[in-house]
Amino acid sequence: MSFCGSCGTDAGQGRFCPSCGAATAGSQPRPTASEMNSGQQPLYRSTPQPAYGTAPWQAPVQPNSAPTSKSLGTAITLLVFAIVGAISTWLPYLTDDYGDSLKGWDSRDPLEYWGEFSAGPIFIIVGTVISAIIALVIITNQNQAKNSNQAACGVFTLLSGLVILGAGGATLIALDTALQNEGITANQGIGLWLGCLSGLAITILGILILALPKATQVK
Repeated sequence: MSFCGSCGTDAGQGRFCPSCGAATAGSQPRPTASEMNSGQQPLYRSTPQPAYGTAPWQAPVQPNSAPTSKSLGTAITLLVFAIVGAISTWLPYLTDDYGDSLKGWDSRDPLEYWGEFSAGPIFIIVGTVISAIIALVIITNQNQAKNSNQAACGVFTLLSGLVILGAGGATLIALDTALQNEGITANQGIGLWLGCLSGLAITILGILILALPKATQVK
């Protein structure tokens, strides 16, 4: 119900007063957006509502992010040297001035014939496989935000490095002894040096794993 602003007569729901014909309040046009922006204040103001599940004084809850591993460098380095040690058994252990070479696995038969230590490549492979497994376990656990057993990983890495280093050193001595006894002149090949290098590196990495918790733990 509305009343005419001119004569005060009840205008009902019509747009014009039935008595004087003046326009009623319900027929007045609503203000446009430009008119409202020109200085007129809105009748009400909406209040931003807090995010669902949070109180007005609390910040919106952020989704939990997965823990990030502190360092994968040690495990990746361990895996690299394990691969290098395994590859070294297929590389030359001996070379001569004529370009001929004796690879790691091929050296076993001559060393057995000369009565010298010949199981070097086998021990090197065993040590590198153990080292690679440990590296993969650490990497997998860190990607799944899990801690690895620091003592077990460090001890097995250290032992596998010592096995590789010992096998490489024993093979080096055996070849030198056999060559001297047979009066053969030859040079040590790259395969034997890489095997010894990988054993030394893995031994050092085992010590680092035992000394640095971040090598096997996540944040």
